[in-house]
Amino acid sequence: MISIFIWIGSLAFGLVIMYIKKKNKQIESGFSTNFITTGLALTVTSFGTFIDKVFGLLSNKPVTNNYVQLTTGVILISIGVWMQSYIKNKLSILNLLGVKERRIEEHRKDVNLNQFEFKEREIDLSVYAKTMNQERYDEATELIKIKMESFYAENKEVKKGYTGTAPLPLTMFAGHCDKGTPTTDFFEYYKFNRKYMKLGISKKRFLSSKKEYSKLKLKQPLNTIRLEDAEEVVLGVSVTMEIKPVQVQQFNAPFVELSIETPIHNAIMYQDQLQEYVKIIFDMIMNLGNQPKLKKIHLLLSSQSCLAFELGKVLNTETYMKEVINYHYVNDPNPRYAWGISFNRQGTTFIEC
Repeated sequence: MISIFIWIGSLAFGLVIMYIKKKNKQIESGFSTNFITTGLALTVTSFGTFIDKVFGLLSNKPVTNNYVQLTTGVILISIGVWMQSYIKNKLSILNLLGVKERRIEEHRKDVNLNQFEFKEREIDLSVYAKTMNQERYDEATELIKIKMESFYAENKEVKKGYTGTAPLPLTMFAGHCDKGTPTTDFFEYYKFNRKYMKLGISKKRFLSSKKEYSKLKLKQPLNTIRLEDAEEVVLGVSVTMEIKPVQVQQFNAPFVELSIETPIHNAIMYQDQLQEYVKIIFDMIMNLGNQPKLKKIHLLLSSQSCLAFELGKVLNTETYMKEVINYHYVNDPNPRYAWGISFNRQGTTFIEC
């Protein structure tokens, strides 16, 4: 009788945990927990409870072990542990869809993923990729907030990946909304061979301390640019294509450029390269913010979307940061940077040029 109560109690506990997990959209994790708790209850009670042993001693009857129950319990525990391991190794990929609706699902062989190893969660921003105004901005950012919250609530216990082709300001906003664990896998599309590639880890060159990728550095020393009296400054980041001075004339402000030696499509190939570039850009933003009269930094990115996403994570709206505005580039001279998103002390706002 005691064994039955213990088993029922463990089962009830497992069901409560499963309900909580299901409510948080973690149904697989809930099932694994239920298997483990039920299996433990069956295993423990298969040897008889303390009360059973006392009665057995008083009645001079041996307490026999229930080997069928023991075997069943061990099997359930094994299934639960396997499911936990499977869940933790499963990859959930966030895909910010833009003008080109590219999906990892259609290219999973490019990155050696089978259909059971990952799931893809999309935020469809394609309708916001061409034109933008205040109303559409409000719709897009509200959609991103809801989807990002759902993505991280659903995937607390799994590895997270990222890919996307959405406008860079919206991509940066999505990164800004990130409240979860770090992204572990990044996937970029190579349009020339029409394949996806996963960012790897770089290695130092043989007999050299240099890395396999180009350094992101200032094109012109800061002390040669007149910043003392500037209230606004343009910070250009040239990774995939060079941002030229003629392209930033609409801002009528000093131009500071961070660039790799030869900007090229898909220049970012490694995770450590990505994080190094993010740190260099953030440090430059903080450095420029130390200028006594500076109020606003116009941030122009020519890069893969993973850089904008990761940079959005470190751009906060605390009081020590100056206003940073990231813009969307259009291949049109009037103006080239048509709209952007401002990250400032009041939060984030839409900017139309």
